[in-house]
Amino acid sequence: MYERVLTHAETLGSTSLLSSFAENEAGVAFATARGFREERAEAESVLDPRTVEKLPAPDVDLRRVADVDPRLVYDADLAATRDMPSTEPIDVVPYDEWVGHVLEYPFFTAEGSYVVMVDGVAAAVSLLIADEESGRGANMFTGTQRAYRGRGLGLAVKLASIAWAREHGITQIATRNDETNAAMLAINRRLGYRPSGRRVEYVKDLK
Repeated sequence: MYERVLTHAETLGSTSLLSSFAENEAGVAFATARGFREERAEAESVLDPRTVEKLPAPDVDLRRVADVDPRLVYDADLAATRDMPSTEPIDVVPYDEWVGHVLEYPFFTAEGSYVVMVDGVAAAVSLLIADEESGRGANMFTGTQRAYRGRGLGLAVKLASIAWAREHGITQIATRNDETNAAMLAINRRLGYRPSGRRVEYVKDLK
């Protein structure tokens, strides 16, 4: 299969191949033997929300995603995402595509996802997916718009989602963060997330 993908990429005139996988010895050996190099990595971690008792500060204007204009959530998500480390350029996602990817995702919970409102702007957002039947969830995305960073708003929305998860029988929340995202990794450590692996991206130059 690899040879077919390589031939197809070369036919298209591609200049590189990108592979993303959960880091494991066999996968790394396969990639490096074929000229791939590690380009980026994300730290994977998990949290039992039942171990978190801290609540968001009472003076923060927290609102459920279910209760706000979804375009405000869209604006916050895109603005924060553009500042995230990425191997490839982050394109602007049209609103309709974003709705399909986020709001209509099968396990997305608008009731367990939150924004912080500041002067009519969704300054920070925490998007949560959850399967109450299995008790498992994941942080789809947590971010703060650049102009509102340094105020603890990212922590506030994450705490709100964790509280919702705890109250609805979720016993495990998984997340992934770029290993260079020191601010979010620090928040996760404070909350008690435990390391569970790495997600790596390997790149092979074709020209």
